[in-house]
Amino acid sequence: MRYQSCLLGILLALPSASSGADRTAGATAILNRFAATEAGVSVAIIDNEKFIKLSRGMANLETRTPVTSATNFRLASLTKQFTATAILLLAEDKKLNLHQSIDHYFPEFPKYAQFVTIRDLLTHTGGLWDYEDLIPSTQTTPFKDAEAVAFSAAHATPAFSPGTKFQYSNTGYAALAEIVRKVSGMRFAEFLKTRVFEPAGMTNTVAHEEGLDTVANRAYGYTGRKKTDQNLTSAVLGDGGIYSSIDDMIDWSIALDHGKVLPASVVEDSTRTGRLTSGEPLRYNCGWFLDPYKNQRSTWHSGETIGFRTAIQRFPDRKLTVIVLSNRNDLDARKLSLELADIYLQ
Repeated sequence: MRYQSCLLGILLALPSASSGADRTAGATAILNRFAATEAGVSVAIIDNEKFIKLSRGMANLETRTPVTSATNFRLASLTKQFTATAILLLAEDKKLNLHQSIDHYFPEFPKYAQFVTIRDLLTHTGGLWDYEDLIPSTQTTPFKDAEAVAFSAAHATPAFSPGTKFQYSNTGYAALAEIVRKVSGMRFAEFLKTRVFEPAGMTNTVAHEEGLDTVANRAYGYTGRKKTDQNLTSAVLGDGGIYSSIDDMIDWSIALDHGKVLPASVVEDSTRTGRLTSGEPLRYNCGWFLDPYKNQRSTWHSGETIGFRTAIQRFPDRKLTVIVLSNRNDLDARKLSLELADIYLQ
């Protein structure tokens, strides 16, 4: 069930114990630091499937539209966990193998691609150059995932030998989106809608393609009071092109916990630490950073793109999740997510 009123959601979702009321008051005080007349922020705190939703500020300064739990923000790199989920679904369908080399899908790549696997792309260990560092100075129009991959493929050698190093690369996730498209025969956005969003109950979430869909209840990105909503990379979907709301992200968190999209065993495997070829621990897997926090096992990711800052922080053993979505450039979303989590981890 959805509650459009933040207050109503709080009253129905929280236990009557004073500790719950104290925690809600603490979270509210943190959100109240943001001015109601500026670009906004929306958060959810899910504690053993009891949740609060809080919003502050504006989704659109020009029309003075306030942020609510139904406001859809650009997720930026939180998108990567959904892209990884799409790949894992195809692996479950036996339509691809995570250990398959990417030259099978990208014959235009130099020979080193035969040593780069899909698994390497999922963990940022493939050595693909990040396309954001390769955009030509002459580029004046937005480009999509295929073009982003092509920027990297133009390099004769990798950034490093596959498997030897972790180096965050948006190109890898653009490539994963292209693999989903090629293997499934569906547009990446359509695959996400039918295989990920709908099973999770995320009815208003979209991998946005200008001219093909609209974003309901859309938040626009701002730097201060200046609208800074789109740039040359905004049409690349696999690494950051999803728009979603606090309402739908709550459904996503519950879907992860209950195996609504992927089997629980696959979700668990996708958040295990691995190792580089040197034996050094690898604390990234399938769209999640894997860093303990205050002696708690945690999985998290942050997102940053022009006009938007986002974060999700999950503590699986504690059954606690904090989600932060904002349409302002000046927010440290992960820091805010941990500040909110601290209220519940005391």
